[in-house]
Order: sequence, then structure tokens, then C-alpha cells
Amino acid sequence: MPAVLRGTLATLFLTPVLALQIACRPSHRAIVAPEQRVSSDPATVELGPTAIGDVATVDLLLQVSTPSARDVVVELELDNGSATGLALDQDALTIDGVDGAILQVSWTPLTGTPSAGLIRVHDDGDLSDEGLLLEIDVGGRVDPDGDDDGDAHIAAGGGDCDDDDPTISTFATEVWYDGIDQDCDGNDTDADGDGIDGDGGGDCDDGNDDVYPGAVDETDGVDEDCDGVVDEDGATSGGAVFVGLETSSKTGAYVESLGLFLRDAVSVEGWTIQAGAGEATPLTHDAASDPGPWLHICGPDDGRASCGVVLDPWPELSSEAGSIVLAVEGVEIDALAWDASWALTGRDLQLDSARAISGANDDPGDWCTGFVPGDANTRCD
Repeated sequence: MPAVLRGTLATLFLTPVLALQIACRPSHRAIVAPEQRVSSDPATVELGPTAIGDVATVDLLLQVSTPSARDVVVELELDNGSATGLALDQDALTIDGVDGAILQVSWTPLTGTPSAGLIRVHDDGDLSDEGLLLEIDVGGRVDPDGDDDGDAHIAAGGGDCDDDDPTISTFATEVWYDGIDQDCDGNDTDADGDGIDGDGGGDCDDGNDDVYPGAVDETDGVDEDCDGVVDEDGATSGGAVFVGLETSSKTGAYVESLGLFLRDAVSVEGWTIQAGAGEATPLTHDAASDPGPWLHICGPDDGRASCGVVLDPWPELSSEAGSIVLAVEGVEIDALAWDASWALTGRDLQLDSARAISGANDDPGDWCTGFVPGDANTRCD
């Protein structure tokens, strides 16, 4: 066979074979498996321990496996089941083919339970398993005692109502009325637990749970009902009697102090004295320092140590004639009136102690000259 013919036949025979071989050769442009296209640094995320209510964050660097000029657009999905507190700062991003992209993961524990989940990175527009490019394990741990005061956060099973402040816990001592609940019992205004606030709430003694507005005011020298009047519920007519009339030292024309004998063990704080037709004026009585029974009632400027009860303002009481009424909450306790027959001008008078005890003070014959402030006048006996 001539050589030319043999070459022609060889060419015709080999061409289909070469074409078949080329067609069957693997392509260098084949797509890499999706799970190999994106990587994460770090490969897994562990946040915390974090105090309840605080926020911990970490930045993830997402990169394409083989750097190139081609960017990759991905969608992000966080799967943490029933757990809470994990979050991503975005649900889609573009990963630069060379520099990658930053994804921020945050962890805000709301309970004492740790959280665990998965970050799924999907090819853009494909949230199916086929479009899954990468899964990243992520977890968050809890610090149950964020302020290290020995008392865990309430949400972690402890009693600490402010786990950012070590001075606040169930072990702390309450500082009343400062607007801070140091011991986490929900109470900063009712120290005695009687249900009435002491800080502007009406309780006049927030260290005594028997004292509050509406309580019964016993005859014990204490203002239990916080109305500014003491012992009124137990006050009885005749329970106290006027026993002394002291006139002014220069002229004797006016009564400048009074003696009062307590037949009942009471305080006269808030009780009133009405002189003549004047207004009833409340008394101030420190029963703790002067419990009686012989009380000395003076004006505000008297200054003598014996003046355990103050009447302010002091009324104008003539020694020639006058009248005074002691009352509390509408109950008249005692009344005393004098006129010229008493010969009071220029001298002091005090009731006989036996008459004081019996409560009879109307007869001027039972009064004797002299006055002993805050005590009985023994010259009358």
C-alpha cells in the first residue's frame, strides 16, 4: 500500500480515538465539594463563662478555601435548639476571595443553663443540605456568680438580685431608705415589716412593728397610731389634774407655769391646753426623760430643767381670774378656773397632794402657798 494512503488511513482512524480520549479526560474546572469551599478561624466557638445578663462576643474569620479574586456570598443560620442567648450579627455576608469576612457571634446568658448549637453557612439562596458549605460548633458557658459575692444570680438558682454589685446579695445588711435593696428581699422602706413604709410612708417609728397609722394608741407613752398625739385611746377624764399655778416673779400678775399631776401613767404629747376662750394649743412632752407623775408645764423660753412639758405659744393667763382646760382628741381630761377669791396675784399656789391623788382640785381651800416645779409641795401636807 502506498505510503500516502497509509498516512491518510491512520489519520482517519486516530482522529475519533483522540477525540474520545480528550472528551473523557477529567476537567480542571470541576467544582470543589461545597464543604471544602469555606473555612472558619477559629474552627469552633466557645464563649464564656459569662455572667447572666452580660454579653460576650467573638469574631469569626470566614475564608474561602482557595484564595481567589472571586467573592463568595453566603447565608447564615444559627441552630441552637431550645437554648437561648446565642446570636449572630448578620444572616448573610459576602466573603472576600482574598481577605475573607468577619462574622460576630454573641452570647448573652439569661438563665443558669449553658447553650450549645451550630452555625450553618450555606451557599447563597440555598438553605438545603446540598447548599451547606460549613458547620461551626458554638457554645456558651455561664458564670452563675458574676460579682463573686458568694450568692448566685436569681436566674441561676441563687438569691442575688444584682449580680454585678458585690455589696448586694442575700448575705448583705440592708441600708434602709437609700433606694437600694441590699439584701434582695424587695424591701427598702419598711424596716419593721408592719406593712407601712417608714420613709415618707407614715410609719413614725419604723423600728417598732406595733407603731403605724391605724394602730391602737395604748396608754404607754408611745404614739402607736402616728397621729402626733400620745396615749389618747386610753385617756380618761380625770386621768390628769392641774396641781400648780406659778405667777410671774416680778409682778405676780400673770401665771407663767403650771403643775400637772398624772393619775394615769400616760404621756401628754399632743394633748392640748385651752386658756379661756383662746385656741387649744398642743403640748410637747418627752415622756422618756420626764415620765411624771408630777409635771411642770412651761413656755418655750423658760429654760428650767424642770420644764418637762412645753406649751408653745404660752397664753396670757391673768392671776386675777382665768381658766384652763386640758383635753385630748375631744375628751376633756381636767379643767381649772380661778378668780379673785383665790388671791393668786403675787403668790404661787399648789394643790394638796392628797387632793391631787383623788383628782379634786376645784376648792381653793385645798391649795396652799408655794410651788415646787415637777414635784409635790410638802408644805401642803
